[in-house]
Parts: sequence; structure tokens; C-alpha cells
Amino acid sequence: MNEIERKKALANEIASIINNLNDTDVRGIWMVAQALYAKQELEKQKEKEKEKQ
Repeated sequence: MNEIERKKALANEIASIINNLNDTDVRGIWMVAQALYAKQELEKQKEKEKEKQ
């Protein structure tokens, strides 16, 4: 399987997964993504605070 075929297969697999998600799954994933982003932002702020000291 060459590179293009491999990427097409992967894209089709991802599309299939997305199509199978229902609204609850999407909301859950979105909440997790937001929580991870918030955690990352807090860690950045902590680093900045340490640099100031």
C-alpha cells in the first residue's frame, strides 16, 4: 500500500468514526477538549508566575 492509499484509508476511517458519533459523544469530547485547554492555560500562567519570582 503506497502513501496515498494509506492516507485515503486513514481519512475514510476517521470519517467513519465521526459519522458514528452521536450528539452526546460530541458534547463529551468538546467538554474534555475544553478542560484540557483550560489546564494547559493554567500551567502556562503558573510558569509565568514562577519566572516573575
